Amino acid sequence: MPGTPASGSRVGLIAEFSGIVEITTTLPNHSAALDMANGLLESRLCACVHIAGPILSVYRWQGAVQREEEYSLQCKTTELGQTAVVDRIRDHHPYALPQIVVMPIQATHAYATWVREQVESHE
Repeated sequence: MPGTPASGSRVGLIAEFSGIVEITTTLPNHSAALDMANGLLESRLCACVHIAGPILSVYRWQGAVQREEEYSLQCKTTELGQTAVVDRIRDHHPYALPQIVVMPIQATHAYATWVREQVESHE
């Protein structure tokens, strides 16, 4: 991850919408989550992927309420790269109907620039 600015510095601290999106999905275990994250990063589709878990997911599936431990992935990429990320998640996901949520995010100028640098030359 990029370094933090010097103490007291306000350079790059203004939030902006800058064409960066966060794509969230869940996976059944840590190994599957790590495999997905590594594939997204090695293919340079995402600048970073955060893995959180285990989490408890409660949802309705085929008429019954389900409770499952899962791992959540938050993937940062550009608006231009989002289709490729969604396609890769869908193609490599073990679930029949994976959660794939795309949200535009606000980010500091410095962070947004870093995300673009990681993926744009490979889009």
